[in-house]
Amino acid sequence: MDFSLSNEQRSWQMLARKFADEEIRPISLERDAITSARETWTWDIIKKGSKLGFRTMAVPKKYGGQETDFVTQALVMTELAKADSAISKAFSQNWKWSHLISAACTDEQKERFLKPFVADDTFVLGKGITEPGAGSDNRMPPTDDPKPGLRLKAERHGDEWILNGEKAFIANAPVGKLFFVDARTETQPSRSSRVSPCSWCRATRPASGLARCSTRAAGGSIRMAR
Repeated sequence: MDFSLSNEQRSWQMLARKFADEEIRPISLERDAITSARETWTWDIIKKGSKLGFRTMAVPKKYGGQETDFVTQALVMTELAKADSAISKAFSQNWKWSHLISAACTDEQKERFLKPFVADDTFVLGKGITEPGAGSDNRMPPTDDPKPGLRLKAERHGDEWILNGEKAFIANAPVGKLFFVDARTETQPSRSSRVSPCSWCRATRPASGLARCSTRAAGGSIRMAR
């Protein structure tokens, strides 16, 4: 089996290496010294990297992205992380969730979410899984004891889904414009309780603690209550 990189993969690798050496490495230590998490975010780097395609690597070409394979994404992630792992993750978070939109959403939803995402260099994505009492592994509780599972509840009220609960430690939370949210759809945990990994909400303002969000989604809109 030939494990040699293709010309396209090497091209992406070299582009990421050059960007990391010239743009990220010179500011990495300076940003590490900043005590406020929000202030460490630098839109200048995100915009520059986005124009090179690093933000939209996983989006199909049909919607304006680069449609790179997983090996290419791993190469780019590694090169960027050599200079600053946090900045590398700021880009790679978008690959996971734009890929999820491409793989799981309807054609109408892909048009509604992917095209604005591609067009806006400041459009970043995230997902709310982790909660104050448990990490991301909590989305699949043991079948004999479902109570350790997710606590965030999604309840249907007319045309809306109301989310009640908390999420924590969400990558891109202070700056993201679109988030997937894992939530429990039954108020009382039981062995038959269902967890939905494909709910989403568009933040109407930068998140601080709990976000209030509202958007049109499949079957209605979603709001997070305090």
